[in-house]
Parts: sequence; structure tokens; C-alpha cells
Amino acid sequence: MVRLSISQGAYTHDMMVHLDPFTLIGATTNRADLSDPFLSRFKTKRELEPYSVDAVAEILARAAGRAGDGIAPAALLDLAARSRGNAREAIGLLDAARILAQASGASVISQDIAVRSAEHLGIDEHGLREEERRLIVFLVSERRAVGLRTLADSLGLDQKTVRDVYEPYLVRTGWIRRTPWGRKATDKAIEWAIESGLVSEPSTAQAALVREG
Repeated sequence: MVRLSISQGAYTHDMMVHLDPFTLIGATTNRADLSDPFLSRFKTKRELEPYSVDAVAEILARAAGRAGDGIAPAALLDLAARSRGNAREAIGLLDAARILAQASGASVISQDIAVRSAEHLGIDEHGLREEERRLIVFLVSERRAVGLRTLADSLGLDQKTVRDVYEPYLVRTGWIRRTPWGRKATDKAIEWAIESGLVSEPSTAQAALVREG
């Protein structure tokens, strides 16, 4: 039995309610926002990892089969690689590829169709969105650590969006890192930006400063 307090204006009364045993499952992407007393009520705690590319490809294959879509194996892997290990993102990419295939009169979703549909959504082969690419390029161009406020203002975004929406994926996949002085582009990000022609290659002195800073 559970005692509930019910308030009606200035009056409050208790009601006993029979509650069958149940299991409560919670999920969060920001554990730091939850208090220790609240977390202690959950006896089992697990850290979930994103799906691997192969696992997402299997999910997409089953979804395509249920929808009656013909899809090339290479297209499955391409969409899976762009999904960020997120099944929901992957299904959205599959839907976009299906629409493009139908508009093109294609009976099978080829890799070319998968690539074009994802690029139309602004998602590159690394799963990066336009705002994330802008963020990376800005950090690479700065050649130093940048504070969250400065970073957000430079991109025309609010700090919470940068911190909670874009940063988690970029940090987890090694594009940027947090330091006591702010956010910095990693060597991976610097090499990508230079190879993509988005920034110029730094001088020897600049390169040393970027890597040592």
C-alpha cells in the first residue's frame, strides 16, 4: 500500500492506494544533473555505449526488410557509419534514402543514393552535422583552447546547445577535448580540416603551439 496526500484548497487528506510490484527503468544522457540520493534508489546502474557500425547495419537491414526495401550492403554500412551509433538516427537516414530512391525510380537503395540522401541532410561520412563542422573548423582556426561562451557566441549558438547537443559526440569520437582553459581541437580534427581544405596548414611554430597548448 502507498499513502498519497491529496490537497483540495485548504484541505488535505490521505488516501491509501494498492500498488502492485513494478520495475522502474530510467535513462539520462547527463548523469551529473541527478542527485546522489535519487541515484541511490536505483540498485542497478549501467553505462550504455552507442551501437557499433555493424550492429546498426543489422538494425537497418531488418527495418528495410520489414518495409520491403531493397538495399545494397554498402548502403547499409554507409548509413550506419553516419548514424553516430544511434538506431533512431539510422532509421531516419534510411527513410531519407528510401524517399530519394523512390523519387529517382530506383528499385534498390544503392550506396550512391544513401550518400546523396545523407549529404542532402548535411550529414557527412563521419556523422558530423553542419554546426559540428563549423565548431571544429573554428577551434582549428583558433589554434588554441577556447572558452565555452566565446565558442557559442562565435557560432551564434547558446552555451547549453553547444555543451549538451554538440559537444558530447565530438568529445566521445575524438574531434575536440575539454581542458581547464577551454575546448581544443584534437590532432584528428586538425588533420581533417586541413585535408578537407577548410583551413590552411599552420606554420611549424603554430603547429607546435597547437600540440603543446
